[in-house]
Amino acid sequence: MTGVSRHWLIYDDVPPSMNTNAIRSNWRGFHKHKKRWQELLGMLLLKEQVPKGAAHVRANAALQFKVRRKRDEGNFRVLIEKALGDALQEVGVIADDTPEFYKFGTVALLDEDVNRTTIVIEVTRQS
Repeated sequence: MTGVSRHWLIYDDVPPSMNTNAIRSNWRGFHKHKKRWQELLGMLLLKEQVPKGAAHVRANAALQFKVRRKRDEGNFRVLIEKALGDALQEVGVIADDTPEFYKFGTVALLDEDVNRTTIVIEVTRQS
């Protein structure tokens, strides 16, 4: 028997764009920000009590921005997808962040009154 549960990870900030000099100047910049977001998402996974040992996880993200301007979804997607996959594996939600266990879908970019990242995770469990 399988079961699916939904969990929301909400953080009042957004990751930096891949266009920022801190990330695109060298690999250390990306690694620094990816590691920070991996730690943040790991703490949120534990706080939200996302079940461990999942058969599969699907995730989608929405980023809200105070400042209205054109943005490219891909410039935010890579960091979130990598950080979340590694965090899911690190805290034991999934065995590995390969497609067999983890699928990252879309990143919606929204103009709002706050900078916020919301990630919705669907966890498929096998009993």
